[in-house]
Amino acid sequence: MIKWIWRFYSQKASLWTRVIKAIHGDDGKLVGDTNMGVQTCWTTIVKEVKRLKEKGINVEDLNHVKLGNGETMLFWEDKWYSGGRLRDLFPRLYALEMTKTATVRMKLMGPSLHNTFRRNIRGGAEEAQLTSLLDIIGYREFSITLERPMISIFLRH
Repeated sequence: MIKWIWRFYSQKASLWTRVIKAIHGDDGKLVGDTNMGVQTCWTTIVKEVKRLKEKGINVEDLNHVKLGNGETMLFWEDKWYSGGRLRDLFPRLYALEMTKTATVRMKLMGPSLHNTFRRNIRGGAEEAQLTSLLDIIGYREFSITLERPMISIFLRH
């Protein structure tokens, strides 16, 4: 079962994943409380994942995907950071983002993390979230070079 969840997150371009997303939505019905309707192999897996989560076992946390060079992982949408999806951790910043499908590489190679926001950051929650995001990512913690096929990541958690 865990293998299928891993495949769903790691093999986004595969035909199998695209079919699941076309039928069940981009999150594959793994997120939220949704009515499953027709019983399929996938909905059975999702139900079991949710049952395990109710018992304190989060199968999604057991899945780890390789970031690689950052060209295939979406900065906001994918769970490449062990703490969770950045869109969920920083909803105010995500709301400001104009390029929600930017890859990790695009965001980290850009002049700043907030250069693609629709307006400047205001104080309060937005500023606090940007500070937290910068603490998590900290440019000095990433080593990105075009010649290397991998991004070296040392994230604090």
